[in-house]
Amino acid sequence: MDIPESEIAPALADSASEREALYRRVTLRLVPFLFVCYLVAMIDRTSVGYAKLQFLTELGFSEAAYGLGAGLFFAGYVVFEVPSNIYLNRFGVRRTILRIMVAWGLATTLMFLVRTPTQFYLARFLLGVAEGGFFPGILLYITYWFPADKKGRIYAMFMLSNPFSGLVGGVIAGAIMSGLDGAFGLHGWQMLFIGVGVPAIALGIIAFFYLPDGPEQARWLTPDEKQYIAWDVAKSRASATPSKTSALGRALLNRRVWIAAAAYFTLVSAVTVLSLWGPSIIKSLGVHDVGMVGFVSAVPYTVGCLSMYLVGRNSDRVLERRWHFIFCSLMAAAGALLLATVHGHTAMSILFISMIAFGVYGEYAVFFTMPAAFLEGAIAPAGLAIITTVGSLGGFVTPALIGWVKSATGSLDYGIALSGLISIAGAVLVWLGIPARLMRAVEQRTH
Repeated sequence: MDIPESEIAPALADSASEREALYRRVTLRLVPFLFVCYLVAMIDRTSVGYAKLQFLTELGFSEAAYGLGAGLFFAGYVVFEVPSNIYLNRFGVRRTILRIMVAWGLATTLMFLVRTPTQFYLARFLLGVAEGGFFPGILLYITYWFPADKKGRIYAMFMLSNPFSGLVGGVIAGAIMSGLDGAFGLHGWQMLFIGVGVPAIALGIIAFFYLPDGPEQARWLTPDEKQYIAWDVAKSRASATPSKTSALGRALLNRRVWIAAAAYFTLVSAVTVLSLWGPSIIKSLGVHDVGMVGFVSAVPYTVGCLSMYLVGRNSDRVLERRWHFIFCSLMAAAGALLLATVHGHTAMSILFISMIAFGVYGEYAVFFTMPAAFLEGAIAPAGLAIITTVGSLGGFVTPALIGWVKSATGSLDYGIALSGLISIAGAVLVWLGIPARLMRAVEQRTH
């Protein structure tokens, strides 16, 4: 990818209008499909928060058992995240996405057979194993196509499916669990797992035929356009320093990789409050109908969608990442700490949940633009995988801890407040651990 400017630039007129037109075409070709794939992934992994409203009583599970099982998804996720991302270059994006999506679709569908806590733990763990590698793989795939000055908006557009999944996923979950309860002799929560699992299998098959492994394999690009993208992407990267150390070894020894991983841990910890406990919080406000819980859940996720778009767009406009992330982390923290202090006040609770959503999804919009400042070349796949792997542990630790606290105290308040303190820690990590000069350097290199 490190192609000299003199060899490639003349092949395509480097005018702003032609450059924008090229990347607009690439965006329209790839991002909507990746958006839908990630949308299905998020619905599959978080549908358990809605299914909980029925199966917790029907199967006799405790809150602690639910919290542990919900979190075990992330324990399984980290097992295959790093190796999947490292081997993505060898097997290609098409084969990788086919394997991952078909496997997680089957794992989600088969969750309708769960009857005991042990089966629930195993099912969630296997779902995480199946999905491991998808998210960091797509992040890596985006780096094949877009230079640094485009990544903020592209990441935001792709990850907009995260809050959007909460917006539509709640409505879908409520409709399936209410409308199909008793169909084929199954409970509503069983029909939910079947209904959200099958689309993943279909999309995995479609992805194999639709996605090119990289710009070089894209039949819808001209040779000059393929060369220009390769040159533009290479130009925006930091100069790689040759090393005899393996890419994984270099990533493991990179201090900022671990700082970013810890910051991502705090982000994932915060989002679990919304995805895994949000429906329970809304139900505790007196909204007992499952379908209505789904509709009310759409309010904070709508705020999250707006946050991802606005924060991502403004971050690209002013070419600033750190303070956008810090501000959003503190917003999520304030929402969680305030939510823990209100009891039974519906309007205020929805407002504070919406503050969490604004903060969390604003963080998502800019977070992965920051590692681009210190990850380049061969180290990028391993570095991204380490960051997302360690960060994903927040999705295991926090739900298990909140479930244990809920069982021990009968209240979610202490667990929610803890998630707020974790978000504050994320803001401090980025403030102290990722220097502003580093971020300015990568933006200046791009422009």
